[in-house]
Amino acid sequence: MAARINPWAPAGDNIKGVRIILDPKKTVNYPLLHAWYMNTAKVSHKDAVSELLKAGNDVYSYEFIGVVAPSKPKKKVELCEVCKEPFIQQNGEKKCLACSK
Repeated sequence: MAARINPWAPAGDNIKGVRIILDPKKTVNYPLLHAWYMNTAKVSHKDAVSELLKAGNDVYSYEFIGVVAPSKPKKKVELCEVCKEPFIQQNGEKKCLACSK
């Protein structure tokens, strides 16, 4: 489990980012969390989250990485022909999802 965090940049630019990792070498110090993470025992969501909050930053590792900024498609906002509310058009549709049903 990891997250990549980087600043915004024009598509294709090589930028610096950070990869944050829930580190299994560190979760061993929190048996419930480790069992949930490694799927070795049935642990409730509530217990896993509670253990994760208790662990705080102790269970994470990070590394700096180079990232190629992805392209971000421009959203096309249209007004629904039925309810007149704006919606994000995906495939040329004229009605929002609610009015299409």
